[in-house]
Amino acid sequence: MAYQDSFEVPCPYCSETISLDFDYSQGKEQSFEFDCPVCCRPIDIHARHTADSIEAEAVRELD
Repeated sequence: MAYQDSFEVPCPYCSETISLDFDYSQGKEQSFEFDCPVCCRPIDIHARHTADSIEAEAVRELD
């Protein structure tokens, strides 16, 4: 099994698709902050590895 897989989420501000890596060494559920590379606004990323895929969502950081 690979130690990382890529997944994509849309930016909740500008809707640009962002490609990120899921690092399995950090556990099956991960949350982190990330700045959109297009609009530079901060977003919260929540990702979870399931049996067959990675479920992820990007939400606006609290203003």
